[in-house]
Amino acid sequence: MLPRFPTVDIHDAETGLTFDAGDLVVINYAAANRDARVHTDPDRFDVTRPTRKNHQSFGVGAHYCLGAGLARLEARIALESLFGRYPRLTLATAAEDLRPLASFISNGHQQIPVHIDGAPARPTGPDHLTVQVTPPAAPDRTPPRGHTAETPAA
Repeated sequence: MLPRFPTVDIHDAETGLTFDAGDLVVINYAAANRDARVHTDPDRFDVTRPTRKNHQSFGVGAHYCLGAGLARLEARIALESLFGRYPRLTLATAAEDLRPLASFISNGHQQIPVHIDGAPARPTGPDHLTVQVTPPAAPDRTPPRGHTAETPAA
């Protein structure tokens, strides 16, 4: 839940709701992307829906998530790797039997059991990546000329 306090009186003609300046207004995160006026069958997960680029998952405007691009990239890499390696991966239970997380902030399931039929596909690249990180050199802590350890900083 996201609490907000309007600084001016607001009347929404479409819904008929009125909020006075200073009223507590609580926004439910889980309601994002669930507007049936915008998304057909909004409670169904469908990555091919025509309105897929109109979602609010990463916020809007000045509050748009700085990590959105990274999150999309990580998801794409993870899903392509998973389904590339296990092309016959299937759900091991009926979708309606999946138990949702008890959370009002994120949507998901307590667990998602899957069947991995057959041997994994032959990987097209390395099984893992090794990243070599070279730490930066230690900073030069030599005092400036004319200064000693006892000289107060300016």
